Amino acid sequence: MELGYFAVIWCFGALWFEAWVPDVVGAMVIADSENEAVKELHEQVAGCLVDVGHPPAPSSRQAAEAKADALLLECDPGDYPSPISKRVEFIRFNVLTYDRPDHLPSATQVRRMASV
Repeated sequence: MELGYFAVIWCFGALWFEAWVPDVVGAMVIADSENEAVKELHEQVAGCLVDVGHPPAPSSRQAAEAKADALLLECDPGDYPSPISKRVEFIRFNVLTYDRPDHLPSATQVRRMASV
């Protein structure tokens, strides 16, 4: 089964990039570069998908971007500066088909599939 989610990649300053997948709880990484953030996000999402049992339904690009904007606005004042840039990217994952949580692939299997 192939899953895809929109990721929002923020740049908050020199060497401060964050990538979020608003549809997947816990899918957020902080990195020194945009490329590093996207690479680490694949691993993070793979781990989160194993943890949740059944993957969440993906949002449209507009909905994912709106969710990310809302999450940023929920942060306490001073936690984040105004973003320098924001980019939205679709990321794909191939995961095993399953009916029950005991049929979930291992984290290692999902990571291997995500890196393909």
